[in-house]
Amino acid sequence: LVQDSDVEIKVYNLAGVEVALLHKGFLSSGIHQFKFDARGLPSGIYIYQVNTAYSTKTHNMILTK
Repeated sequence: LVQDSDVEIKVYNLAGVEVALLHKGFLSSGIHQFKFDARGLPSGIYIYQVNTAYSTKTHNMILTK
C-alpha cells in the first residue's frame, strides 16, 4: 500500500460471485500478505479485488489443485 487506508480484499469466481473476503479493515502502508483458504473451491480462474479509499485494483489468479 502506498499510504495508510481502510482496505477490503475480496475474491470472486468468473460468474462474479464473491467466494472469499480476505481482509476488511485498516492497514498501514507497506507490503502485506494474506492466506487464501480455497479448500472448498474447484480449480479455475478467480478474480481478486483490492479496494482502498484512493484506488481499486483487480487481478486474475489461477487456482490449481
